[in-house]
Amino acid sequence: MSVFAFTVGSFGDILATAGLAVKIAQALYSRRDSSNECQALMSEVGSLYEALISSRDAVKLYKSSPLGQSLSTKIFREVDQCHLLMRLFLDNIDGYRKPLLSTVIGDLWRNVLWNVWETDELAAFRTKLSARRETLNILSNSLNL
Repeated sequence: MSVFAFTVGSFGDILATAGLAVKIAQALYSRRDSSNECQALMSEVGSLYEALISSRDAVKLYKSSPLGQSLSTKIFREVDQCHLLMRLFLDNIDGYRKPLLSTVIGDLWRNVLWNVWETDELAAFRTKLSARRETLNILSNSLNL
């Protein structure tokens, strides 16, 4: 749970979204026998984190220019979409984790989660993240021109 509220259009929102990427990476990293798809998703989450930080830096530098204001608005909208997508993923994880934590097999929640999730679901999530990352990169690179 976040300590602060998520509001579209601030630097804190970018950092909060980057924090969700870190949480997802931690959940994925904890899986010892990770599949190729899980490894690919971990890589994509890392790339998205870098794109978020680059976007934050670009917005800081160029937000005051007319083009910067327009592109910053688009970046913040994209960050919002990233945030929603990753929040849904983490909520899905919590749907498995929380009920199992209070049981005798509480430490096995990751094994249950990864055995239930299909490779196709991870691939679909990775594809969505990749599209968001590409859009962020295009927008932040446009600011840097």
